[in-house]
Amino acid sequence: MKKIISAKQFITLVSLVTICFTGACIRSEETPNAPLQAIQSDESTSPVVILGGGVGGLTAALYCLQAQVPTIVIEGSKPGGALAQSHSVRNWPGVSNAAGVDITRNIKQQVIEAGASVVQERVVSVDFAQRPFLITTAAIDDPAVTRTIKATSVIIATGTEPNLLGIPGEQLFWGRGVSNCAVCEGSLFKGKTVAIVGGGDAAIVEASYLAAIAQKVVIVVRGSAFRAKDTIARDAVLAKSNVEVRYNTTMQQINGDENGVTNAILLNKNTNQQTALQTDGVFLAIGSKPNTKFLAGQVLLDERGFVVLRKHQQSMVPGVFAVGDVCDSEFVQAITAAGDGCKAALQAIKYLTVLRDVAHHGLKIAQNIIEGKVAAPVKKEVVKADGDVYEIVSMNDVDQRIMNSGQPVVLDIFATWCGPCQRMAPIFDRLAKKYAGRVSFLKLNIENDRCDLDAIIKRLQGKSVMSVPAFLFIKNGKEQARIPGSTSEQQFENVINTTFGL
Repeated sequence: MKKIISAKQFITLVSLVTICFTGACIRSEETPNAPLQAIQSDESTSPVVILGGGVGGLTAALYCLQAQVPTIVIEGSKPGGALAQSHSVRNWPGVSNAAGVDITRNIKQQVIEAGASVVQERVVSVDFAQRPFLITTAAIDDPAVTRTIKATSVIIATGTEPNLLGIPGEQLFWGRGVSNCAVCEGSLFKGKTVAIVGGGDAAIVEASYLAAIAQKVVIVVRGSAFRAKDTIARDAVLAKSNVEVRYNTTMQQINGDENGVTNAILLNKNTNQQTALQTDGVFLAIGSKPNTKFLAGQVLLDERGFVVLRKHQQSMVPGVFAVGDVCDSEFVQAITAAGDGCKAALQAIKYLTVLRDVAHHGLKIAQNIIEGKVAAPVKKEVVKADGDVYEIVSMNDVDQRIMNSGQPVVLDIFATWCGPCQRMAPIFDRLAKKYAGRVSFLKLNIENDRCDLDAIIKRLQGKSVMSVPAFLFIKNGKEQARIPGSTSEQQFENVINTTFGL
């Protein structure tokens, strides 16, 4: 009979695994023979649950199954993901031309034959504060029918939803001349006319790619100018002889026949005149929204809703990984999503392996701590010299060293995985010594779950921190200024002097 550990023991083990997974654990050379599928808190828990049945999620499932790790794939309402919506794929390795649905169907069949459980349900909510993780799903055809799945590790592969214009013909001709990916389907428009809707960097990238393929490219810009930040790329596109721009113009309707798109109705906002643009295709470059609404408060998301990664597909929650478009707003390709799926699966297998090893080698220690036979280690406070940098490790530190500080405070909000944070650390240390006795220099690790960052920022009457590093300049318990990201030492010193009147 399989040995089952209690929930409290499981939480303790996961705490140990969190340490091991960041490289701070010394593991025994002895390796247990227990299979990875035995790593679970009870009989109803799956070692790996994948949220999403697109290319990234299916690839992750395949790699997990090759390691003999039982895996559940929650397919969602769009089997095959974004690739399945493409009628012609010509950039999938080894495939000259195929419908996206055929490619994803083959991968899905491969995954099922390898032993995956693929369920036609959609994710309603998750609880990553619990161990094991809890995932609530609903039936596709009846949202009232729900169930809860337990998981030791989770791979998020829910993709994105493209922003749409919401005009007649858009959905009717989607995949038959209407697209949001020039790299995916641009080769179908060789020697033809295409229209691009958008005025940002994405529209410039699409236009640059399509101008080398199509006979003519018409960019439809809603405003009087481009919003693109890459002005060099913008100017290069506008200099092309086959590129035309229609400013102050919106697309009102897309028309076509059984073969696809034939024309689009444009409205000039200045003259209120409508014209029919003869075009073979319409490419939307107006962005997309990640399917992460159900993840709010569960993993760290950026200001646009994309999952923020530590590295190699790891989210900020140990045991939770993300792949594909849900965490990638730059490349947005099926092949990169597949690569992400491979990396996430290998990371999940590594996580489960560490958990297994800790269960084998460290469970007795954990049990002794639980039963009170051995005291849990207590971190002793080290008295530091004036000019040293203190790390905030509790909300009590916030009160003592920030809110009740007799000196101005510079707070470095950082993460251990952040390269720019590491590059700024020596500068921060030097300035701490230079301003010793006049300014307190403190650090706060966003991975420290004993400190609620949002609550701290609220107390300081500051705005949310959306990226790291972030340097907050605080006086009398209130944020006065901020440096987001990296800066020079001289500029840093100028902000200190200006803000604190030194």
